[in-house]
Amino acid sequence: MKNIIKSAYGAIDSLTAPILMLVVTPIFLNYLGVEGYATWVLINSVIASLSVFNFGGTDVIVKFVSSGRGGNNKGIAREVFSAVFVIQLIILSAIYVLFLIIEPIASQYVTSGNLLVFIDILYVAIPIFLIKQSEQLLYAFFRGYEQFGHTVIMSGTSKVLFFTFQALIAIFTKSITGVFYGALIVSMSLFLIQVFYIKMVHKDNISFSGASVRNAKLLLNFGGWNWLSSVTSMLMMQSDKWLVSGLIGLKTFGLYSIGVLIFNQLKAVVGTSFYWVFPEISKDSLDKKILAKKYWKLLFYVCIISLIISIFLSNLSGLFRLWLGDRAYQDSQYYINTFLLLFPLFTLNIISHLYLLGLGLVRQKFFADVVSLSAKLITIYLVISVFNVKEWVLFFMVFIAIEFIAYAVIISKNLPIRLVFLILFLLLQMVIVFIRILV
Repeated sequence: MKNIIKSAYGAIDSLTAPILMLVVTPIFLNYLGVEGYATWVLINSVIASLSVFNFGGTDVIVKFVSSGRGGNNKGIAREVFSAVFVIQLIILSAIYVLFLIIEPIASQYVTSGNLLVFIDILYVAIPIFLIKQSEQLLYAFFRGYEQFGHTVIMSGTSKVLFFTFQALIAIFTKSITGVFYGALIVSMSLFLIQVFYIKMVHKDNISFSGASVRNAKLLLNFGGWNWLSSVTSMLMMQSDKWLVSGLIGLKTFGLYSIGVLIFNQLKAVVGTSFYWVFPEISKDSLDKKILAKKYWKLLFYVCIISLIISIFLSNLSGLFRLWLGDRAYQDSQYYINTFLLLFPLFTLNIISHLYLLGLGLVRQKFFADVVSLSAKLITIYLVISVFNVKEWVLFFMVFIAIEFIAYAVIISKNLPIRLVFLILFLLLQMVIVFIRILV
């Protein structure tokens, strides 16, 4: 029951932002216009891409806070949080200073009025990003203590107020610049309240000024490899979009992206629902037999839940038709149905991913991710450009299988789990997919 509650917290947290986006999108379109809305989306996209420079700070905090609790060394929580906070603050501040140096020079060569507005907004948007990244560190601290209820309350409140204030400013000012200035004010206010709240809950366990060089070196070892792995994972998520749009054109890519959008949201919900596994593994990483039993149990749960979601949504064509309209649904139906069909396979690696983080095997995970990324790019290129396969999306099973096996090799070397059993489990899942195709 306790784990079900943790999973529910994760699902709620992952659903909040997409729901709010659905609500504010028509408001921004009506009051900012299409160009203003496009600017808002583009700036948020550019700012989000800066997350590659956070060096995996949130995972570092979760890993070391939870492992410190397991080893009865609660003092490490204070040292770890402080070190990560200072390192991230230095890195992100350096990025902003670099922007302040480059912007006046670059603006001399910019003639587009829209681009100049875009650059001016970055003066405000980058500090917003810095604050939001600092927020994530606070949430990670609570996750390290497995206090997911606190995380959902803080994160949910922040998201609701963040989007609500932006929508209100858009309604009253109709200014995209005003929207970002309002976002900066509400972000800063909320962050200060959150700092006060976490200090109240963890008065003796958290510090913003206890960093040391020794701790920084220790954290950068884990955080550095985890950052490389995160960058590779981000490329895994985005590379198919770049490749598909280049190989088959924007029109087909637009239809393909509808299926990807649905898939990404579903995977995010399932993934965050099981995120509680990460701190739990970090805390209890010494008993390998218990971890192995838990691994099989969690893998089974993920597969069952994903299969139920896949079958349920595959029979809700009316809902997708209502959302997209008859024409758009008809054109994108193949991609939606295929991604729903493959969804249980895509979620196979969720537990392995969390286990590798919890066990601190981030270096091995990085190399496995590189293999997976290479397999994905080669597979997509071959089936579309070389062999011109009509049902090319189904061949995503190839790199999914390669990714699962790469993770399985690492898992089998560090836990009493036989590799052959993991491969047989993968084959079973693929058989289920083929049976559903034939039926």
